[in-house]
Amino acid sequence: MEGPSLLALYQRIKRINGKTCTIEWNWIKLKGQVDLIPYGKRLIIREGTTYLRVFFGMSGTAVARKLRKGDPSLTLTTDDGMMLFFYRCSIKILGAEEFLKYYRPETDIMDTQWDPSSAKAKILALLDECCADILLNQDVFCGSGNIIKNEVLWRTCVHPLRKIRDISPEKIDDIIEETIKFSSLFYRSRVSGSGIRGITYVYGKRKCRSCGTEIIKENLGSGDRVTYWCPACQK
Repeated sequence: MEGPSLLALYQRIKRINGKTCTIEWNWIKLKGQVDLIPYGKRLIIREGTTYLRVFFGMSGTAVARKLRKGDPSLTLTTDDGMMLFFYRCSIKILGAEEFLKYYRPETDIMDTQWDPSSAKAKILALLDECCADILLNQDVFCGSGNIIKNEVLWRTCVHPLRKIRDISPEKIDDIIEETIKFSSLFYRSRVSGSGIRGITYVYGKRKCRSCGTEIIKENLGSGDRVTYWCPACQK
């Protein structure tokens, strides 16, 4: 789940904020006022000075009704009877001090505190990184994932393996700007329920929606992530 999808999920469940909840996770049971904080690809559940960091991965979700198959990873139950079930999630507990070190909203591409100048400075300090890796670097683009990576590189006409040292400062500005633009489109598609097929040009495609060239699909970058790119549009 990438940042835009997480924020759309948060908008659906944020009514739980400020309510007194019972939190059940494995053998742990907590009760108190709960606040939900979307951050990058993770949802933070705060209860007092305890923070639960929920990572949804590719298939995790949060729903108001218990699913027939599988046990929930975590359950929230409010005093007024509202329930929220988290499935296929990994969860980590953070203390208050650890959370304050971890939480940096200026790095979150979906946050109003997002700082593009800070992102550019970090990118310029990573000259030997390839562009595919930069767009998955959560210290630079917190919330960006494989869909955003592929579409932004296509939008900016950048080959996934081009090094930062080989692109201009203006091109870096383009990458930053298009990351925010596409993430906004991505978010709106999730809120509306229209899906992403209408906004993607290379991700999951056989041919480039712009020029019709056969899309190349291969594992690239240090993380060996699946990458879709157009050899005609991206140099």
